[in-house]
This record gives sequence, C-alpha cells and structure tokens, in this order.
Amino acid sequence: MPAKVDEARVAAAIKGALLADAASMGCDNSSTTPPSNPEAPEFQDPPTPTGYSSADYPGHYQQAGAPSPWGEQLLFATEYVSKEKLVAAGPMSVAFMKWAETNGGYHDRGIEEFLTCMKAGDRSVELCGKDDDRGTWL
Repeated sequence: MPAKVDEARVAAAIKGALLADAASMGCDNSSTTPPSNPEAPEFQDPPTPTGYSSADYPGHYQQAGAPSPWGEQLLFATEYVSKEKLVAAGPMSVAFMKWAETNGGYHDRGIEEFLTCMKAGDRSVELCGKDDDRGTWL
C-alpha cells in the first residue's frame, strides 16, 4: 500500500514552483543573453524571455507574474490531477496532447517531439519521449 500523501506539502511544493516560475520570467533563458535588469531580474514587467515572447504568442508571457511555457505545463498537470484525482499515462497523454494543440503558447523541442509521436498513433508514455535525454545530467 502506498504511503499516505501529505497533501499540504504537495500543495506548498506546487505553489512554490509556480511562484518561482512566475518570478523567473524576467530572465528566463538568459544564460546566453543577460536579463534586461541584471540587478533585479525577477518579475520584470514586461517580461523579456529569450526565445519566446508575447509578440510571438499573443495572450502569453506579456506581464509580470505570467507563467513561462513550463509554468503553463505545470498548470495543465495540476489542473488535470485535481480534476481526475488519478494519473493514468494514456489518458493524461491524450489530454496533454489536446491541451498542447490548443493552448497557443510556446512549444519546446520536447513538446514538439511528444506531439509528433502522439499524432503518429504511438500514444504511450513508454514510446513518446523515451529517448529524451535532456534531463539525464541531473
């Protein structure tokens, strides 16, 4: 039997992740380009992320505190889990595919590869993304 989940701790972790994501929009992807205000990069208004912008993605990334593309993905996952109360890879993958196709925000390489795989009919977490090694350095 799985250990009891500390729901308050999970909620605090999600809130912290969303806050950190919103704060980082002022300097997101700035490893190659310095943030517009290096003395106080957090909550820049308007945000100046490198590689995606509100001009490129209307309705996204246009104000301080807005979620980054990865914050948007976290919001999808949080909302999905709170609604479904259960995570099953297949149904969540299909729901994520629909969300990614309609949210209008930036898609990184991982999302593009996931969508290509899902549209090809593979539709399984085991196949879609299995060769993604971008996080193996952790």
